[in-house]
Amino acid sequence: MQDHIADKALQIIREAALTAQKIGESGQFTVEEKSANNPLSEADLAADRILRGLSDLIPGSVYYSEEREDDGMRLSSPWVWIVDPIDGTIEFIEGIPEYAVSVALLCRGEVRFSAVANPYDALFYSVGTEMMEEKLGNYRPDCLAPLCISRSEAKSNLFDELSEQMDLQAVGSIAYKLALVAFGVFEGVISLRPKNEWDVAAGVGLVQASGRVACDLMGRMPVWNQPKKVAGVLAGERNHIMGLLSNHPFLGWFRQKNPRFVL
Repeated sequence: MQDHIADKALQIIREAALTAQKIGESGQFTVEEKSANNPLSEADLAADRILRGLSDLIPGSVYYSEEREDDGMRLSSPWVWIVDPIDGTIEFIEGIPEYAVSVALLCRGEVRFSAVANPYDALFYSVGTEMMEEKLGNYRPDCLAPLCISRSEAKSNLFDELSEQMDLQAVGSIAYKLALVAFGVFEGVISLRPKNEWDVAAGVGLVQASGRVACDLMGRMPVWNQPKKVAGVLAGERNHIMGLLSNHPFLGWFRQKNPRFVL
């Protein structure tokens, strides 16, 4: 990816994140329900309008966003922007500073550029294997446990049994959690529910650029630009992930939930 394209993409992503922050801090924004527990805020749409400009940076590239209908053209396109205008809309609505703009650029299924922007923390990005962090604010969750998990999954009691045996920390947006893992704040992250590609492509791209590992809950490496969801996420330092899987309490619990896991 050429440097001038990356620079323009980062400018667009930064603008989208700061626009969402401004809307959120106004305290006056509309929210509707796309489906149960799947809200859509005014900020999601505003960020999406800004991010739509990414497709102008590479002629013929396809813009694939959570907030736009998937017409299937991305499946045959060599260049695809995979975008979540706000990953962690529930956190955004509740005023929790753990949401993020998530953008990955694919070339023939390979991530060439990843960016996750939390306006209260940082713009995390990678171009190829080069990784950078640009501070946008002063927030950063204290690392109280090596493994971070989903706030919504924790609230749904999916980790109750495991939390009796291990220290886990709930954090918002999966894209943000993956970025924090990629930059060494947490040693690993696990999310049990199926994910759309726009939720995780950018974060996984950062994890992989950092030399860490990411897979779905069956141990499969990610294959992007597919018509179906990703079967959850497990990511982090290879030794930490393998150590977790050799730890009897975790391994027994994890294999019970994911008997086909093969990592």
